[in-house]
Amino acid sequence: MDSAREPSGLAVEPFLRGLLVGLATCLTFGPVTVAVVRAAFEGRVAAALLCGAGAALVDVVESQLAYLGVAEVLHALPGAIAFLYIAGGLLLVGSGLRLTRKREAEGAGVDLAAGTQALLQGVLMTALNPATLLGWIALGGALFADLGRVQAVVASLGVGVGVGGWFVAIAWMAVRGSSLLGAKARIVTRVLDVVLVCAGAYLVVRGALEAIRG
Repeated sequence: MDSAREPSGLAVEPFLRGLLVGLATCLTFGPVTVAVVRAAFEGRVAAALLCGAGAALVDVVESQLAYLGVAEVLHALPGAIAFLYIAGGLLLVGSGLRLTRKREAEGAGVDLAAGTQALLQGVLMTALNPATLLGWIALGGALFADLGRVQAVVASLGVGVGVGGWFVAIAWMAVRGSSLLGAKARIVTRVLDVVLVCAGAYLVVRGALEAIRG
C-alpha cells in the first residue's frame, strides 16, 4: 500500500466509499447511538452532536490504523482485548447509572458542561469498544485494498463524514421525537439508561470470559 501504487484519478470515489462504509458501521445501533439519542431526548443537542463527533473521530483514526496494519498488533498483546471490553463496559455502566441519578438540567450552564464532556465520552465509548477496532481491521481490506496512501486518507475522511452524518440525523430525529412525546420522553430516557447499563454489563462479562480463555 505504498505511494507507488497510488491510483490516478479523482478522490471522489474513495471518499464516497468511505462515507458509505462509515454509514454502514453505524447501523448496529451501538452504545454511542444510545448516548446520542438519550442526550437529544433531554434537549442537550450540543452534547449529542459532540458525542457523535467523538465517535466519528475515533472511526477515522481506527480506519487509518487498519490501513497501516498497526491495529493488528492488538491481537499480539496478551489481555488487550479483555482489558478493552472490561474498561468499555465499566464506562457504559457508569454512564448509565450517572444519567439515571442525574438531576434535571438547570439551565444553559449544565448543557454546556455536559456538551464539553460529551466529546470525550464519544471518544472513549468508541475507542474502548474492541468490536469497533476489530471491525475496522476486518473492513480494512475491503475499504483500502486498491488505494494508495493519499486516497486512503481521503477514504477515512469519508468515514468520518458518514459516521458524523449518521449521528446528526439520529440527534435530529430524537429531538423531533421528544417534542412529539412531550413529558413521556422521560420514559424513553430511562429506558435508554437501562440499555447503556445492560450493554456495559455485557461487555464486562465478555471481557472476563476473554481473560479466562486467555
